[in-house]
Amino acid sequence: MAQEAKEQFARGIESEAFNRLEDIAKTINVLKDFKTNIEQLHSMATPHTTPQASPSTSVSTQPIVPHQKTNKRAVTVKYEKPRKAIKSNVEDTPTITSEVYSVNVRDLASTGDHFAPPSPIFAPQGVVLQNTTRTHTHAPLDPMLLKNLDDIFISFLQTICSNLDATDSKGEQIHQTLMAKKMQKLDESPDFRPFKFRIQAFTNAFHEELLRHGFNEDMLPLRKVKNYLWTQRYISRFNEDGKKAKSKGNHVWNIEAKKTPTGGWIFREFTRKIAGIPDKIAYVGTKYTYAPRVWDPQVNVKSIKAVFHSPWLPEWLRWENNILTGTPDMNSETCEITAIANYYHGDTVYKLEKSFVITVAHIDQTEHDLNLNSVASFHATSLFLQKSGTPPPAEGFMPGVSQSSFIKSTQEAALKNPEFDIGVVNGETKKMNMFQAINDAMSIALATDETAGNVYNHYLYVIFGEDVAFGGVFRCTLGLAETFGRHRVFNTPLSEQGIAGFGIGMAAMGHTAIAEIQFADYIFPAFDQLVNEASKYRYRSGGLFNVGGFTVRSPCSAVGHGGHYHSQSPEAYFTHTPGLKVIMPRSPIQAKGLLLASIRDRNPVIFLEPKILYRAAIEQVPVVDYELPLGKAEILKSGKDVTVVGYGSIIYILENSIRLAEKSFPGLSCELIDLRSLLPWDVDTVAKSVNKTGRLVIAHEAPQTSGFAAEVATSIMERCFLRLEAPIQRVCGW
Repeated sequence: MAQEAKEQFARGIESEAFNRLEDIAKTINVLKDFKTNIEQLHSMATPHTTPQASPSTSVSTQPIVPHQKTNKRAVTVKYEKPRKAIKSNVEDTPTITSEVYSVNVRDLASTGDHFAPPSPIFAPQGVVLQNTTRTHTHAPLDPMLLKNLDDIFISFLQTICSNLDATDSKGEQIHQTLMAKKMQKLDESPDFRPFKFRIQAFTNAFHEELLRHGFNEDMLPLRKVKNYLWTQRYISRFNEDGKKAKSKGNHVWNIEAKKTPTGGWIFREFTRKIAGIPDKIAYVGTKYTYAPRVWDPQVNVKSIKAVFHSPWLPEWLRWENNILTGTPDMNSETCEITAIANYYHGDTVYKLEKSFVITVAHIDQTEHDLNLNSVASFHATSLFLQKSGTPPPAEGFMPGVSQSSFIKSTQEAALKNPEFDIGVVNGETKKMNMFQAINDAMSIALATDETAGNVYNHYLYVIFGEDVAFGGVFRCTLGLAETFGRHRVFNTPLSEQGIAGFGIGMAAMGHTAIAEIQFADYIFPAFDQLVNEASKYRYRSGGLFNVGGFTVRSPCSAVGHGGHYHSQSPEAYFTHTPGLKVIMPRSPIQAKGLLLASIRDRNPVIFLEPKILYRAAIEQVPVVDYELPLGKAEILKSGKDVTVVGYGSIIYILENSIRLAEKSFPGLSCELIDLRSLLPWDVDTVAKSVNKTGRLVIAHEAPQTSGFAAEVATSIMERCFLRLEAPIQRVCGW
């Protein structure tokens, strides 16, 4: 503090410097008083000796109290010899530390938020060391007594964790109801498992155990037993949100334990820490905020008065009312921040630290960066659109998309489409990337719903899925909940099977249900609902009922960094199923028209969206309501020598491949076809082309074995066998 005062004087901040000097003086006085109190307490303390249980002694859980009414449910258990030490197995967290100070905080609090703790007695992970006082308002226990209590407590935990039917002397279950069945399932788990104990029964049983060890009411009254348990480092009384832990509506104490190979238990200490997850990305021109809070397993969050600060911050960041906030500019750089929390409880001041990295990024960064934090992506994207009115530039893993001849970058090119009617051709366009075009399509669908004015009408267009209410991880539903209401655009639990089943039920009752599966890789839990229920609903009822109003959207295919759980192309699984329609667009114009057609089609539709194109593909998209035909392929480039077929993002790779081939072999002419619809697929257009060229190459990202290319190859061979000049080739994934 003296050094800080010196620096503040040098910088001309005299008021702050005088505050620091005043803090130093008060702290010195506090430490003097504290030293005197400690000396008096040690002079008054007398050691106690307590009898220890023999290893072979069988002890009843009921206390030795005369005329005590017993209960038949009380069980007899055997206690192990109290252990002298127990391994805590606290996982190393190098970026989080804790220090404990024992001072009179009533004097410190009078200085407002400018208090500073004295030199600390350091305790890793926030655990009070044995040479410090207990952090509670009552008189501290004698160290020898405290050690005996700790040994008995650990032995007590060993016993009740091994007996899920343990009760106190009144027959009350110590474990929370239904925990027994849950724990049986976790019995083979090598990890720490949660134990939830009913507070009153746990306290009574432990008090009874102390009585059996010779700690009578005069030596250790129940009040002190409760105080001891309230500060036990293996017990968590409060959740990370600062509220009392609950289970089945009852307040409980949480203990985490891991079974050892010998049948014993290792208990995990609960440590104080800075809670709250900071955003990993700060976008240039976008306000960044992080509101941390202190989590103490023994203290209600409302009782914690913390002051947050950092030893160093970049120029664009600052602490305001315990909130880290600021707006990075073009010159801001990625930085590592250390958040320090000073807070007090009882007569103890604590210091907690948490370090994290903030990556400064531009709003036009790739979706890889945006996926690091979807909430930051939401605010950054919406702010950018408000300011510029245009989507982010087309960058990322497919920069060549913006130069593709298939991307309609002008209004004239966008409206020159033979599939548009006269109303679209004479209309206006707006620059959109693919996720904005999909958003626009759903917005039009909800806005043109004839029953939209009546919330309780039986026929109602709705959008639902994981995180769609705040825009979804790819921003495809951005702003829809605010525009149309959260009764029409709402979040669901993390259950793909539930999402599909819910959509089928709504569609069966006449609703138009637009469901989002957050990643196509996770559509498989919903496979039974889609393949066995949605696709067959009309058939099994003889045409009396249907779920034709059901559309499932899902991002699919590789993006360059998604790994095996975020890169799959599952379209072939569904093209084997009569009753479904499967669509995959290649661009914003196509996505909007095909999605509107899918939503209004009276068959369940699987609408797969190549997520790498969400930001890479940007076009001038007609702003009016329009549809493109399902089941119809589009010839993108005419040729006479070879037919090349694909769909989705592979179209742009095929375009570049064709350009290279025609450059390498002068005179070569390739015809490129985008299937767009996979079920049903336009076999006539492809067959007509192959009859002209005599050759066929099919490409897709999905694996080659049993992929959709096999269906195309077989059908074309059956129709065009006599016109083929060479074997059909497949260029696919593995």
